[in-house]
Amino acid sequence: MNETRNPKSFKDIKFTPHPLYKEGVIAKIELDNGHWVSLVGNKYDTGYTNLYGDGVNTFEMLSSSTEKTRAGVKGWQTEAQVMNHIRYLAKLPNREFSRNELLEEKLVAEHEEELMAEYKEL
Repeated sequence: MNETRNPKSFKDIKFTPHPLYKEGVIAKIELDNGHWVSLVGNKYDTGYTNLYGDGVNTFEMLSSSTEKTRAGVKGWQTEAQVMNHIRYLAKLPNREFSRNELLEEKLVAEHEEELMAEYKEL
């Protein structure tokens, strides 16, 4: 997956095809202060979806500030809402990473292809 660093506008965000949804898209935004945003969406005319956004006008958003809170995933976010959240995160102090987060990120990066293959078989 391509990552976007510090987008100035929504048009700067690089979306790629979602690995699990034929009509889906995914994007990962990394900010210089260590915060991040993940966006996904899937068209509804495919007859199924588990994502809270169509990937065109609305997006499901998870971020470093929402992942471990009651807010969790934010669904049906517009381009403006996504950019407002990115600007909010960019103003936060540098994100501290725990040892477990660093190890988990390293393991996922090393085994991403086989993890996705296993997930697709489920």
